[in-house]
Amino acid sequence: MTNQFPPKNVEIREARGRIPLWVISEKLEIRESTLGNLIRMDGLSSSRKNEILKAIEEVKQDIKNRLEHGKGERLGE
Repeated sequence: MTNQFPPKNVEIREARGRIPLWVISEKLEIRESTLGNLIRMDGLSSSRKNEILKAIEEVKQDIKNRLEHGKGERLGE
């Protein structure tokens, strides 16, 4: 059986990995639901897509910095 609803914005989904939407949405200063809707959209503009990908990379760097400086593995610490 084929998937009738293939995922959109696969590049964003793959870059995100297991990072919660709320963490990325805080970085973008938008609501979590807005980010979820944007990711599900067909025809997301390249500038908006790049903005989201940049935020994901910044979050990954923040996590890496926290781990390197011994500030715990949890995002809220």
